[in-house]
Amino acid sequence: MRAFSLQAHAAGWFMAAMLIAACPVARAELPAQIPVPAMGESKLVFDSNPAYINDHTMVQAQDGTWHMIGITHDKVLDGKLPVPNQEDEFAHASAPNLFGPWTALPHVLKVDLRLLETHVWAPHIVFNDGLYYCFYAGGGGHWTSMINLATSPDLMSWTRHPADPLFRGFYDARDPMVLRLADQWVMYYTKTYSATEWYSAVAYRLSPDLIHWGDPQFAIVLKTLPIRVPNSGQTESPFVVPYNGLYYLFVCTPDLGYRVTVVYVSDDPLHFEEKNEVATLVAHCAEVVRDGDKYYLSHAGWFFDGVYLAPLAWKEARRFSPGFLFADSGDNDDYLASAPGSRAVARGLYQALRAGAGQAIEYVFQVPAGVTGVNLAFEESGACRALAGGKVVLDDGGQAGEPEVHAIDVADSSPWKDGELRVRFEDAGSGEERLAVSWVKIYFR
Repeated sequence: MRAFSLQAHAAGWFMAAMLIAACPVARAELPAQIPVPAMGESKLVFDSNPAYINDHTMVQAQDGTWHMIGITHDKVLDGKLPVPNQEDEFAHASAPNLFGPWTALPHVLKVDLRLLETHVWAPHIVFNDGLYYCFYAGGGGHWTSMINLATSPDLMSWTRHPADPLFRGFYDARDPMVLRLADQWVMYYTKTYSATEWYSAVAYRLSPDLIHWGDPQFAIVLKTLPIRVPNSGQTESPFVVPYNGLYYLFVCTPDLGYRVTVVYVSDDPLHFEEKNEVATLVAHCAEVVRDGDKYYLSHAGWFFDGVYLAPLAWKEARRFSPGFLFADSGDNDDYLASAPGSRAVARGLYQALRAGAGQAIEYVFQVPAGVTGVNLAFEESGACRALAGGKVVLDDGGQAGEPEVHAIDVADSSPWKDGELRVRFEDAGSGEERLAVSWVKIYFR
């Protein structure tokens, strides 16, 4: 009788949650002033060579020590992509504090063939009622991807939960992140919107107990970016952070060079909109880590040396409409003012605009009245000198190299005193490799 009562309670809770999610709610405007996350200088805190770390989780144990558990595999030489389906166990390391020293520990949670797991990806750990809960993606097929759970009393020994898989989703449903909201839990994960509409999305499910999860709803669906493949790749590694009464959704996007995290803000943790994008951070598979009253951004990736940590500050900013402007080089010329001798070239999943020898690529962005600062984000390769309003903001000294992403804060308002900001990228190289600009994005505050 008691079991029936618990099931009835859970069923009633899920019905109420679904009704709340389905009911249209009149939405208030966000405040005129909002904090915006700003990333400081990164430091390598855990050197994982010769292996890499990708999506990971950092959690403080009850004894005060810190633990990192994450995707790992040996690096592949010559800059080639690794084989993600060979990522079949998690790296594990611990440290007395976030900045180390970090000590590598034996790997954990090797692929469970009894569950038909094909890999183990993107762990996220929460602590509840004396147990650590590790949620992760176990694969199993593009259209039937598993989200699984293992628990541990000490972060060292792990046991798969008998409810596995907790649920399945498509296309490559993965990258779970769990947050406590009042008397319920919400799991965010990346998921293709539908079998016929391949928009990248962040889905969520609600639970009263971390075991039983409701039907999928959507926290955000990106409908403005081009669809490359049906794997929700533009909303990878979702991470939601409450701050000062608002909620911030961090997502990793390979379409901006696989090196950046884009941030959206909302007053509702279950509803984010593309128009409320507030930052681009130079970080892959970013996790927000809180240590007391301090915030940090951890990040890693296939082509890096381990796990990096950067301080994360919250800067007050005014809201503007539009809040940002975006130029996808080689795909559109909405803000392109001049590019003599340039041509569009293929660059990974997207296009880039390559300058002629000694030439420049120039954009003009209209700046709303009242702007006191801008954040300029862009990806370039080759030898580059970048200017904003005639002032140099980047000069790599004429050294050509691999594509790099930059996020540069410009607080001097003189470059846009006439209501427009002219951004110029000059080819500063003398060799055969020419400057190429992949995308440019400007945020106002």
